[in-house]
Amino acid sequence: MPDYSALIKKPGAADALPVTLADARTRLRLDDTISDDELTAYLKSAANHIERVYGYTVYNNNEYELRLEKFPTGAIEIPLRPIISTPTVRYRVSAIGYENLSSFQFYDGFLPSLHAQPPGSGWPQTYGSAQDVIVTFSAGHGFNNVTPGVVPAQVITALLLLAGHWIENRQAATDRNLTAIPFGVDAIMSTFKILDCP
Repeated sequence: MPDYSALIKKPGAADALPVTLADARTRLRLDDTISDDELTAYLKSAANHIERVYGYTVYNNNEYELRLEKFPTGAIEIPLRPIISTPTVRYRVSAIGYENLSSFQFYDGFLPSLHAQPPGSGWPQTYGSAQDVIVTFSAGHGFNNVTPGVVPAQVITALLLLAGHWIENRQAATDRNLTAIPFGVDAIMSTFKILDCP
């Protein structure tokens, strides 16, 4: 099972959203009672939620680090899609030094993963302290002409549904009988969700 607590977005991430504020306002039927900054905050919160809960990023070309205590007994599972670069792997060999791992096989499927090479050989020995293994990779989409590809329409719909729900229900309590909009997001994102996502 992928370790989601060890996934870190590296500083300098652009966090460019796949929908313009004007399009979001139109699709969410918003008037001017919510500022652009507020709308952006809700959209980014929804994007971060989708990334964390479903293992799917809507952002464009951000760099991430997956930090692990040690090599697993099997494959290293990367808890985020879509991957747009071949990951690099560094492992600690001393109290102050890391080495690059050059022999591994990367599978970019439904659950991106790294496998020791040659098959059955196992991973190298690490130093034995915290965060001995660091996997660096880029994930995202190319809606800013950085990489080819676009965010699927269903994912944008889920993003807008979630942001719209939070905008409409800003208070912790209400006198209305609410239905669970996350069910709609779950239904849409179920085909994109990485298995075993928390």
